Amino acid sequence: MPLHSFLAFALPATIISGIDAFLPRSGTILINLLAVEKADELVGLFTAAALLARLPELFVESISAPLLSNVSRADAMNNRPLVRQYTTRMTQAMVALALAYMLGISILGPRLVPLIYGKEFWFPRFDIFLLSVGTGFYILAKLYSQTAMVKKGAGYVAMIWAIATIALIAFSIGAPLPLLRRVEVSYIVANGFVAAVLAYQSYMAVYSNR
Repeated sequence: MPLHSFLAFALPATIISGIDAFLPRSGTILINLLAVEKADELVGLFTAAALLARLPELFVESISAPLLSNVSRADAMNNRPLVRQYTTRMTQAMVALALAYMLGISILGPRLVPLIYGKEFWFPRFDIFLLSVGTGFYILAKLYSQTAMVKKGAGYVAMIWAIATIALIAFSIGAPLPLLRRVEVSYIVANGFVAAVLAYQSYMAVYSNR
C-alpha cells in the first residue's frame, strides 16, 4: 500500500480508536469535571452502574475484528448477497442482545449494584435503564462502523464519531437536566446518532444497485 493511502486510512482509524476509548468512559470523566458537590460519590455510583450496563461490549469486542475482515473479504469479492447476509444477521443478533440486556439489567440492576459493590451503592432503576439504552446504541454504532468503514471509508466514519463526541460533551454541559441525567441522555443521543447514520449508510451501500 502506498504511504499516502496508508495514512489516509490510519489517521482516521486512529481518531476512531481514540474516540472509542473515550466514549465508554465519558460519563465518569464528565461527572468528575462537572459535579459541584459530592463528586467522588457520584463518580463511584455512576461507574458501578455503568460497568454493569456495558457488559455486552465484551461480546462486541470479540466479534468486531472477524466481522470487519469477513465484510472486507466479501466486498472485495463483490459478493453482495454475502455482504447483505452479514449485515442483516449482525443487526438481528445485536438488536436481540441489546433488547434482552436492557430488559434484564432494568429489572436486576438496582439489586445487583448493592449486591456487588456494597449496600452504600444504590442506583435508580430508570438511570440504569438509560445507561443500558446508551450501551445498546453504542453496540450497534460500533458494529455498523465496521461495515460503513468498508463502504464509505475510515475518514467518513471518523467524522461521524467526532460529531457525536462534540454533541455528547455539549449536551452534558448545557442541557437543562440534573447532572447524572444529562450525562446519561447525552450518551444515548451521541451513540444513537452514530448508530442511525452508519446504519443508514451501511444499508444504502449494501442494498442499493450501485
